[in-house]
Amino acid sequence: MKAILEVEITGEFNEPLTNDGVVDILNAVIKDGADSVCLDANYRIIEVIE
Repeated sequence: MKAILEVEITGEFNEPLTNDGVVDILNAVIKDGADSVCLDANYRIIEVIE
């Protein structure tokens, strides 16, 4: 199963984020959870693809 998600991640960032920085943050949130990287994350399922 696949799904299209909208993800919002908020927190204190020391510098402007680059594309690579966003990918690194998403990987950490997916793998370890938002609490592990001191961020808040919310998501909304837009569509489920079977």
